[in-house]
Amino acid sequence: MDLLLINGHRSVPGYLPGSNLGENILMQLAWKRGYSAQMLQDYVANILRELDRLNRENCLPKVAGFYTDFNNITWTEKLIRHLKRLHPKTIVIVGGPQSAGLGEAFLRRTGTDALCPGEGEESLMELLDYYLGGKGALGDIRGVGFIDRDDRYVSTPQRIAKKSLDDIPWPDLSLTPDYSKFLFPILTGRGCPMGCTFCYEGANARNVRFASPESVLAEIKKRVENDPTLKYLNFLDDTFTLKADRVRQICAGIREMRREHDFVWFASGHLRTVHNNPGLIRDMVDAGLKKLFFGLESGSDEMLKRYNKHTTSQLMVDTVAQCVEEGLHQIAGNFIIGGPFETRKTLDETAEIVDRLMEIAPGQIDTSYFSFLPYPNTPITVDPERFGMHIYEEYIDCCLEDIPLSRTEALSYQELLNQRLMANYNLQRKMRQIYQEGRIPDDVIIETFRDQHDYSVYSKWMEYVYNHFPVDHAYWKMRAVEGYKLYAQLEKPMEAFAMRTISIWDYYDTEKEELDRVPMDPRGLALLKLCGGKLRVGQIIGLLENDGWQREEAIARLAEYERRKWILFAEI
Repeated sequence: MDLLLINGHRSVPGYLPGSNLGENILMQLAWKRGYSAQMLQDYVANILRELDRLNRENCLPKVAGFYTDFNNITWTEKLIRHLKRLHPKTIVIVGGPQSAGLGEAFLRRTGTDALCPGEGEESLMELLDYYLGGKGALGDIRGVGFIDRDDRYVSTPQRIAKKSLDDIPWPDLSLTPDYSKFLFPILTGRGCPMGCTFCYEGANARNVRFASPESVLAEIKKRVENDPTLKYLNFLDDTFTLKADRVRQICAGIREMRREHDFVWFASGHLRTVHNNPGLIRDMVDAGLKKLFFGLESGSDEMLKRYNKHTTSQLMVDTVAQCVEEGLHQIAGNFIIGGPFETRKTLDETAEIVDRLMEIAPGQIDTSYFSFLPYPNTPITVDPERFGMHIYEEYIDCCLEDIPLSRTEALSYQELLNQRLMANYNLQRKMRQIYQEGRIPDDVIIETFRDQHDYSVYSKWMEYVYNHFPVDHAYWKMRAVEGYKLYAQLEKPMEAFAMRTISIWDYYDTEKEELDRVPMDPRGLALLKLCGGKLRVGQIIGLLENDGWQREEAIARLAEYERRKWILFAEI
């Protein structure tokens, strides 16, 4: 084997083995160049076992290319050392986002032969030609770092990427089947011009490049025609909404495709590009957009300036309201705790904005709090003191985005940890309160359930709220997925079937004579037993009248059970 591309992670939320599309593309390019290549994308323990197996069978690669990001850098080092112990002659090349922050010290302590930061489609191919074919000189390859024969560290000038992405092959999802089981990815642009002080893309990939709308639509069409089970498209662009006219052109093509193929999609946008283009969200929704992610980061205007977000808290509120008005079902975005000069005051300002967003978009605003992460080569990471911060490099090994890796002048590590835990606790409590007070429209809840069932669209409202109320969860699922109706929606109520949403004996306390903690008399229990989906409402009322009930009493009791979410109705 000439090349083995390796991407190893711990078992962490959000990591899906086989989901790295960059390695997918690199492997295709290596094949096209005549090299034998494979991918190994898995959890670290499995990769260690596979390397040992390859070693026993004398099948270790001539070149190993490691993908490294913030979450796997420490384990990548361990994997490299393990591979070098097994076979010192294997050439090791390291790329991926985290490689932008690596240098001479990393090469020396791991035995890595070359760094390949940035986009690797051209650089890696030239490195393969050099190491495997003896072609050219290492110092002539742009965008790489290595230690030369005189034991000096060399970093060559950055490669200027091609303006169009159309020449880069599409990912082959048959090579990464784990990804397509959940959603199918499309990358229409690379880079971001915003320059946020905490963001890898803003600091290291500001040269924005796009694939043509024609190429994007051709890729989507190929995906959905080849595999009709693909239902959820994920635009991977850092900021899909940068060019409104381009977005509208893509949306027009998707609308046509969705006449024959049932799929929806997710994308990331910027508050300002959306707010400055009224009607853009409506065009995207009409084309099947179900969820749009914004980098919200903070509710404090001072913090937003320090992050260089090009937004304000008022713009945040106005844009979310605009999204709701234009029909977008889910608006996502996270908030950072522990950024530049963070104080209790700035955190309080964020909490106030979160409350406002919850009022504007109950059941629709999908958010949570995360700790600050020091990505490589960002302004904050390069000079944290300028931002009133201290970064704990030694804690990175433990981070799952759930512990602080920094402190500020006003807040210690422990205070930031407590603040994040309390912020998420209060957020979830607020969400449940909003639901229990009946402030989420029925159609919003129903669409959330339908989107999850039909397209696997994730919602924090499902995780934090609806899943915590099992009776309600069954009720909404029956309304959204199975088509049951409310009594008031029935054209011929007496001919409809009454159906319990719950199993009586799962919720009935025989000692207290309570159902779901509600006192239940024998007559009421008898009525509920009749609501098993086999009898029409008219038949149920007739049986009760024979047992001494008044018609009005029976209808009133059915209405009470409906309010408690114990029954629904079906017209057949």
